[in-house]
Amino acid sequence: MAWILLLLLGGIIHSCSTDNGADGGGEGYIDPDRISFNITRALSTTDIGVGATIDEMIYDWTIVIVDAANNVEARLTRSNFNGIGSTPVEAEEVRISNYKSTVKLTNGAKRIYTFVNMSVPALFAQATVSEADANALTYTMNGNGYTLSSTNRIPMSSVIRATLDDMQVQLIDIPVKRLLAKLKFEFSNLTANQLTVTNVKMKNITQNGNNNIFLFEKLASGLPTMPASATIADLPIYNSSGIIVAPNNSSTMVLTSYINESPQPNYVEYIGFTVTTNKPSESSELRYALTDVKALYRNDYLIIPVAFTSYQFKPKVDFYPPIGGYAQAEMTSDANEVFYCTFKSGGQFVLRPEIFNNGAPVVLAASAITLTTTTIDGTNVLNGTVSVNPVDGWWTGMLTGNAGRVLLTLNYQVTEGSVTFLMERKVYIIVQP
Repeated sequence: MAWILLLLLGGIIHSCSTDNGADGGGEGYIDPDRISFNITRALSTTDIGVGATIDEMIYDWTIVIVDAANNVEARLTRSNFNGIGSTPVEAEEVRISNYKSTVKLTNGAKRIYTFVNMSVPALFAQATVSEADANALTYTMNGNGYTLSSTNRIPMSSVIRATLDDMQVQLIDIPVKRLLAKLKFEFSNLTANQLTVTNVKMKNITQNGNNNIFLFEKLASGLPTMPASATIADLPIYNSSGIIVAPNNSSTMVLTSYINESPQPNYVEYIGFTVTTNKPSESSELRYALTDVKALYRNDYLIIPVAFTSYQFKPKVDFYPPIGGYAQAEMTSDANEVFYCTFKSGGQFVLRPEIFNNGAPVVLAASAITLTTTTIDGTNVLNGTVSVNPVDGWWTGMLTGNAGRVLLTLNYQVTEGSVTFLMERKVYIIVQP
């Protein structure tokens, strides 16, 4: 009788061990009803989250799930869903149970690769995919001047890490990023004359070419990293008959462009651009400006306001070094837009940020001036802060004599006609003992 009880007990134990928590997916596998993924269009820190066009949405995708031993456990595609066509979405929940007959996922750490609106690299058709091989993949992205259409939608990619656990129900978020940056120029004309924009050129942009960006985002010190094959050059993003911007108003004309992600330019702190304009019966005028952007990241959505005014910024500097110091302060400019003031020692300096109206060569009175200081490199370059005189707008500061660079950004309020606007100007303080 005892052996019958032992046999029954052994059968019960064996039954419990093979049930694997009633996982429904078979012994050793996760119940597919417990796992789902949520693919979403990721918003960058500069993305305002609105204004996406229909061809920037999610149309088709493939998910490849790789375990810690580099084995490909699953490939999921949108085409396997019944009843789902090419309707675009901004987010889509992927239920593993829809693939129950073909997908067998194990517990543990995974790398999850996702490809949206793009073909899947041949590497991911293999039985194993190493992290190093995946990270090294590059992509031919003819992004500059990218034209959206039903056959040319925005490609997106993502790689995330997740740990699958059969003991809980999991919804794993997969934010996918556009492989391009999106720029929108907003031109407004605050002068008394009609202006026509005939050319817009971005500075230091990654060029189109073979293998010119990484398939998955790479950053070094927070900035985009480019493959060795990538080349950088100025990029004309508009060169045509012209965008007419009406006079005496702050309404905007818009120019939108898609651009390859690009690293921080050499020798300058920010990415710049040029705009060529002309007035009726007058020659063209080239205008140069810097953005506040150190680099262009994939998935950025940047709005660049460009307000045409009749004003010129002409700062002057006075320098009062200590006895025995170099009484030297050199002011240079880049196309009368960005200024560089170089000192050889410590001491007090005074900057006079004079702003002139081209039509009336009279210095404008200061009004609602705000000033921000940003240390670019070096330490303790300034002894204290830079102060602004609210009457004449002069800036006063004290240099310690330590080498380094500090960016002074001035916002200057001006009223022209019935329109009040802010002009932003930049001056670099450079100390080179």
